[in-house]
Amino acid sequence: MKERRIVITGLGVIAPNGIGKEAFWEALKEGRSGIKPIKRFDTSEFKCKMAGEIQDFRPEDFLGIKGLRDLERTSRLLCSAAKLAIDDAGLKIDYKNTDDIGVCTGTTLSHLWNFAEFEKGAIVDGPLFTDASLFPGSVMNAASSQVSIRFNIQGFNTTISTGYSSSIDALKYAIDFIKLRRSKTVLLGGVESLSLANYSGFYRLGFVAGLNGEEVSCPFDRRRNGIILGEGAAIIVIEDEDSARERNAKI
Repeated sequence: MKERRIVITGLGVIAPNGIGKEAFWEALKEGRSGIKPIKRFDTSEFKCKMAGEIQDFRPEDFLGIKGLRDLERTSRLLCSAAKLAIDDAGLKIDYKNTDDIGVCTGTTLSHLWNFAEFEKGAIVDGPLFTDASLFPGSVMNAASSQVSIRFNIQGFNTTISTGYSSSIDALKYAIDFIKLRRSKTVLLGGVESLSLANYSGFYRLGFVAGLNGEEVSCPFDRRRNGIILGEGAAIIVIEDEDSARERNAKI
């Protein structure tokens, strides 16, 4: 049996240095990282006060108002990136193809803020009085599931969480699904959101750059002394080449 060739037909990016693939690409060409002082939460207790925070993100521009208040930040980021990718790919999702489209995303911490707030409420106020509305957004696969719900995708839905390599592992998983003829199209990507919960966790573990008084984050460099946290979401639409050409998709 001939092995399926896989192609990329769409891209959606929500990043600190650019929202949309054009803005993101221009930022890369100009060397703009998007790392800046954190505004979302108080950083007075931290030595490092910088992060890749998305400060001009308006999810309603991509998703509309309906149902938006039920989505926490991680789901808003991923669904917005998915919307951009679907539009970029010219992908029309209907009853004819929805079962052949899957969603596969990678995330390290996902909805840690929701989980932390839910657990804090259970501990401080008691299980009967914790905010139950936080729970649906606290599970690891919430954002990926919201993509399927919002865009009526009825194929497989998988969230990979293997640390820093989560999205790369999701890539391999999604490719296998197409090669094994279990899916024709996959919305593939990754997402992380920045919150006090995950920032303080990395900080207390000593992983954040600048703890020694030097703001140096140089991956694979001898001078490195930590990382700078960030947030963002990216989705690419990958397809079986025959399927993509059949619908005249750009490759």
